[in-house]
Amino acid sequence: MYNGPMRRLKPGENQDFILLELRGGYPYLQVDHGTGIAKLTIDGRDSKNEYRLRKLNDGKWHRVDIYREARVRLFW
Repeated sequence: MYNGPMRRLKPGENQDFILLELRGGYPYLQVDHGTGIAKLTIDGRDSKNEYRLRKLNDGKWHRVDIYREARVRLFW
């Protein structure tokens, strides 16, 4: 899913965009609201390096919620 400019931008034009895709079956998010690109990845593993999240490229419907709190954080 992509929401943003669909043409080459001129210098100084607003470059805001959001991009959500699957990489290796897991969500990958890129966002830029004018302060630089933020990238968030999930690889299915927890802090102990054990897989906890199943891949989402299994042919079934899934829901991904993305929340943004002011200019401070982005999380899902």
